[in-house]
Amino acid sequence: MRIEQDDPAFRRWVSSLDCCIPGCKTPGIHPHHVKLKSQGGKDPMNVIPICWKHHTECHDNKQGMIMFFIDHNIDPFIIAGDVTGLYESITDAFGYGCPL
Repeated sequence: MRIEQDDPAFRRWVSSLDCCIPGCKTPGIHPHHVKLKSQGGKDPMNVIPICWKHHTECHDNKQGMIMFFIDHNIDPFIIAGDVTGLYESITDAFGYGCPL
């Protein structure tokens, strides 16, 4: 199943996941675009779950977003691929959008 960027079911599902920052238990997940939408990052393979606290830190990081992820020892592109792949597996199993 092909996921559309603005699919409300996909956004709800990403919002139901835990923050991708290791050890974070902060509720309130936001789908975050690793590559900014204004820079062409409109593909769902570009979305990761991140809490409001880390989302703000990521955007406010003076060294840039990539350094934020390096500092937290994560590869956002791998996480985005895992998130999208899992969602596609779930929707394929149910035969329709994610049941959340």
